[in-house]
Amino acid sequence: MWKLKRTDRLPDPNQGEDVWSESDYSGRVKIYTAIIIASMMLSLILISVEINLMADSPEDSPTRSTVLVYTPHAPISIKGDIGFAGPNASTGIVRGSGTDPDPYIIEKWEINASLKNGIEVRYANVSFIIQDCLIYEGTGSTNAIHLYHCTNGIVKNNSCCNNSNNAVYVERSVGVSVANNTCWDDYWAIRMYFSNNSDISNNTCYDNVNGIFLLSSNNNMISYNNLTNSSWYAMNINGCLGTMLSNNKMINGGIAIWGENKDNYCCQKIDTSNTANGKPIYYYANQTGVTVPIGAGQILIANCTNMIIEYQNLSEAGIGIEIAYCSGVSVSNSTCSNEYIGIVLKEANNNEIEDCMCLSNSRSGIDVYGSDNNRLLRNNCSWNQYGIFLFSYSGNNEVNSSTCQGNSVGIFLSTYSHTNRIINNTCIENDRGIHVFASDYAVVQGNTCTDSVAYGIYLDQSINATVSSNSMINNGMLITGNPIPQYNSHSIDTSNTVNGKPLRYYTNQEGFVVPSGAGQVILANCKNSTVEDQELTNASVGIELAYCTNITASHLNCSNNYWGVYLYTSSKNFVTDNTCSNDFMGIQMAYSNENTISNNNCSGNSRGVSLLSSNLNDICANGISNSSEYGIYFGFASNNNIFENRIENNMKYGVNIFSGFNNRIWNNSFANNNGATSAFSLLHIQAYDAGVNSKWNSSSGFGNFWNDWTTPDNVAPFGIVDLPYNISGGANSKDYFPLTTFTLPIPEFNDIIIPIVFLITTGLILRRSKR
Repeated sequence: MWKLKRTDRLPDPNQGEDVWSESDYSGRVKIYTAIIIASMMLSLILISVEINLMADSPEDSPTRSTVLVYTPHAPISIKGDIGFAGPNASTGIVRGSGTDPDPYIIEKWEINASLKNGIEVRYANVSFIIQDCLIYEGTGSTNAIHLYHCTNGIVKNNSCCNNSNNAVYVERSVGVSVANNTCWDDYWAIRMYFSNNSDISNNTCYDNVNGIFLLSSNNNMISYNNLTNSSWYAMNINGCLGTMLSNNKMINGGIAIWGENKDNYCCQKIDTSNTANGKPIYYYANQTGVTVPIGAGQILIANCTNMIIEYQNLSEAGIGIEIAYCSGVSVSNSTCSNEYIGIVLKEANNNEIEDCMCLSNSRSGIDVYGSDNNRLLRNNCSWNQYGIFLFSYSGNNEVNSSTCQGNSVGIFLSTYSHTNRIINNTCIENDRGIHVFASDYAVVQGNTCTDSVAYGIYLDQSINATVSSNSMINNGMLITGNPIPQYNSHSIDTSNTVNGKPLRYYTNQEGFVVPSGAGQVILANCKNSTVEDQELTNASVGIELAYCTNITASHLNCSNNYWGVYLYTSSKNFVTDNTCSNDFMGIQMAYSNENTISNNNCSGNSRGVSLLSSNLNDICANGISNSSEYGIYFGFASNNNIFENRIENNMKYGVNIFSGFNNRIWNNSFANNNGATSAFSLLHIQAYDAGVNSKWNSSSGFGNFWNDWTTPDNVAPFGIVDLPYNISGGANSKDYFPLTTFTLPIPEFNDIIIPIVFLITTGLILRRSKR
């Protein structure tokens, strides 16, 4: 049985008069002293059994002054008006007849909602009240309180906590009242879905992911609610019309308005009695020529023109400034920090955002959604997930002279955002400096990208980008996509530099030698050419070959990159005598066949050599060591030959065949991989095979050297360990001929030559014996 204080006020002790005579003063003192002592003892008893549910409530939450005693009850489910007539054990009804003067009452129950909805009422038109209940521990599929297709229900004075889904969920209902409830540590505190003409008032919601969420619900009134510490939004009005908001107090949260059309934004009624962090929320709809007063807690503008927003300091309101279906709006010299999104443009054209600071927002500094012809000038958008994010058909915008530091992506063009201009920006210490995804005809010019974790500039599934005069320091460029035009349609000249040296980008050419002194090399749809003797370090990708044939890449230093050497849909190329160290991926091939990777030094990478959907390649005579994951990795790669490599000191498996067919691994040296030492341990097998029909020895009977499996060698042929080496993984593979020492080279003969040689040798012996 749980006890929880309620918000009822005690009577005023100063009301009325009581005149005491001096003669009875002493007696009254003794009586009141005894009453006080007894009251204190009773209070101590109550406190000792009272739960601490309110210990973490906000300082400004209402003071609890009486105690509710809850009775445990199983989850309650009522369907239809007739469902209220069931036994009390299932309905939880303590009194009432279902009329307006005498509603059904469900009250003072303690319910664990981990298996079913705590209290669920469906298809009800009678009058009912759910009050003074404690409901907790709802899962992702259960709710504390759920009303579905109800009319005139009342949910009041309940406490709902630790629900992974909804605390109070009102679905497809009309005329419902949700009042004076306390919801904390829930995902959605109060959620309405397709519910109209209802009231949400005087609720206290704190430490939830979302406070109050209305989806496709019209003509509802939300008032006098206290919403504190919502992770996303204190109040989210999505796809609604005619919502009236007044006197709501939001701390560390604010209002978000979303929708599919203009009316969802401009047909709300939100006055300045609503506050975010103690400052008024300014909502303007269908206005022109207004300057927003300084000192706002949040600013929401819908279907307005020629508005001015300046010198604002907005923080922890969910969204600092939201501008929807507007034009001619100027936002300047304002700070939006510690929001979910600093500034949002939604279907808003011909606006300017300049000289603003959008810092430390959990999603974006500035979001531009489906908006055209906007100018973003001299803004600082740092330490967000996305510094500046243009997406969903946002076109012909300009991002100029802005600083983006410490983001996942500094400037991000995404999903069909065409003909945008990214000019003269500074991107520092982002995972990706500038990322152009599925967006064509971008102009990326005059930017400085420094110290990106992955790439300075990333052209991803886009065509016809113009990239010029960019300076990339300790990072470079990556191009990905399919088909060929996403690689070879761009204009990228040598005015782009990587660590002060020109970026060399070749398309549709053959028979050339890349000049020495390049900072990075990218070849697309080229053949019969040479790249050699280059220092391609700290360049994101040292050399990238896409749709290339018969390219020789040799004597390159491709260290300290994300990818040292990257081949995509390229065949019959030669990657030889290179150093690919301290990269994320030393050498990676994707959809690339019949290449030769030989005599390379791949050390200190996450993976030394990675083959993804790549077949018929020869990986030979490489030194592959000290990888933080695998020496060589196969993902859907088949018919590859791995031989004469030194595969040593890799943190996990020396070779990992995750998937693939008919790969052959022979005459390699495996030493100290996956924690192995010279003493064999089943916990430290050096290779893994989940492929099909892999061969861990040559057809001529030579396997691999394993430094933890060098004995016994008591049976001929000598030099072969007498027992096979078991490979980890579901393929149950074995090296049937493990070598006692590692010797180079061992000739490889195919399965036809071996019997022929045997027959010839036997014939010569028989002929000599006859003589």
